[in-house]
Amino acid sequence: MLKKPRIKLLGYASASLLLALFFSPIYATHIQSFHSDIIIHQSGELEVTNNIEYVETRYGKHGIYHSIPVAYSGPLGTNYTTKLSVKTITRNGQSVPFKQTFNNGRITFLIGSAEIIIPPGTYQYVIHYTTQRQLQFYEEYDELAWNVTGLESALPIYHASATIKLPKNIPAQSIKASAFTGPYQSDQRNALIEQTNSHILTFATTHLLKPFEGLTIYVSWKRGLITRPSTIQEVWLFAKDNPGLLLFFLLYLLLIWYLVLTIRQIRAYENYGTIIPRFYPPKDTTPAECGYLKQRHIAPTHVAAQIVDLAIRGYLTISASPPDKTANQYTIKKTDQPWATGLNTLESAFLTKLFSAGEEYRIHKNPLEKERKQAAGLIKTLQKAVEERPFSKLLKLHVSFIIPVLGTTVAAILLCSLLDGYVSPLFLIPGGILISIAACYLPGYTPEGRVVRDEIDGFALYLKTAEIDRLKIIGTPPIRTPALFEKYLPFAMALGLEEAWTKQFAPLFKEWETSQNPYRPTWFIGNHFSPIMLTNFTRLYAATTNPTPTYGSSKSPTGRFGGGFSGGGRGGGGTGSW
Repeated sequence: MLKKPRIKLLGYASASLLLALFFSPIYATHIQSFHSDIIIHQSGELEVTNNIEYVETRYGKHGIYHSIPVAYSGPLGTNYTTKLSVKTITRNGQSVPFKQTFNNGRITFLIGSAEIIIPPGTYQYVIHYTTQRQLQFYEEYDELAWNVTGLESALPIYHASATIKLPKNIPAQSIKASAFTGPYQSDQRNALIEQTNSHILTFATTHLLKPFEGLTIYVSWKRGLITRPSTIQEVWLFAKDNPGLLLFFLLYLLLIWYLVLTIRQIRAYENYGTIIPRFYPPKDTTPAECGYLKQRHIAPTHVAAQIVDLAIRGYLTISASPPDKTANQYTIKKTDQPWATGLNTLESAFLTKLFSAGEEYRIHKNPLEKERKQAAGLIKTLQKAVEERPFSKLLKLHVSFIIPVLGTTVAAILLCSLLDGYVSPLFLIPGGILISIAACYLPGYTPEGRVVRDEIDGFALYLKTAEIDRLKIIGTPPIRTPALFEKYLPFAMALGLEEAWTKQFAPLFKEWETSQNPYRPTWFIGNHFSPIMLTNFTRLYAATTNPTPTYGSSKSPTGRFGGGFSGGGRGGGGTGSW
């Protein structure tokens, strides 16, 4: 049972918020506070009231938008749809017109009138709605995994909190809770939790939430105290969401089991070497190749790292949108430096694809469909270029899983054709998903590849360790200079260590600023550069390539056992102005 003095909790939260605001960058338009009151009824229905204090500093706005996902990805790529019914929406305590739209699996409320421009100021929005099919039911317990703020807000949230009210028949000793903050899949726990009485819990962040970060909470209790849907209801709803797929669903469950066994068998034969910390990456590797060998495939972060690497080396520039737009757009342009020298085949192919549609390449939070396709094509191009380099030979692909997937897919299509009388192209999606998973996780390392992977892991130790003297490294560590920071920054980005690498240089950034010689990279165009913008750049590019994040609906680790992550569970969405 979670017991803490209420006054002490509020004091810690207030003090932490003040410290977060003092040491964080000052944003213009922002969300001052986001509080959600959630009542869990005996029937399993949720009654949600979101109180949003929104500070608008720009002219020409009509109000805010607030999006809430209602369609999620279920097991094996199936669909899971929730029901949402809005009750009231107010602004500063008064009713306000709004328009409700549905697109891309979410309901969006455009709050305000297109005929009316509101002046800059602070506005209190209250959105009250009910929703069903949000709880998750397990063998020993029931759970609410809820993304309170969403991860799609391009504005910072200075303070986020939530209150959960459970039915009174739930014993206090059976209630477990946890909270996570940060970007998608983050395991940060910058939040306080208090159980104010036997059936009410409160959650409050202790740090400012940056753009595209959020608060996710997990609350679980003993099973059987909330009305569960019957088996007939669950089957009917699944069939309603996924017509045709139910007939061969069990076949793909068997394939998942086989895939897990195959991956475990492959991993059992890999021999891990000794990890020795080192001051440099493997010879002749690019940031994208290091990320590829680490994750066994190309990810959006590797593309962002490769862009920054080429910018640092003078082949392109990166410019950010003005500060009043919270750096939600980056423009990448070519320089006059010739490509004929200094580039390998991977980098030449990457630059050619990057500027295939024009002289500049834009990254922003609301990409058009053709821009999303271009971003996806950029990942494919980099993947192909990496696979043509010598380092691709350091991985070997096990194809033992491909034939069973293809055979089962054909059998499933024939089964549905005989029983349903038609075949949908959607029936190919589960097999494609499993083959994609196999392509990511089944590649193993050759003996030479294992050596290079160990070198990458040793380099990662150096990138993420602030106190070098604690590492047992042979040789003298290089002197920390702006050139060293830039040289290894793309590698840190590709390995997901850019924040740790930047943190090592934080004292030097302040020292250079004090000595009237601040760090101002020549490849970045803008008046307000800060290392945090590189993290936003990486997250924004990832959001561009995957605009609809998959919120967990399968049996992922939950807060009851200390697992979970930011962005998991249901809820989510985002808030901004229009």
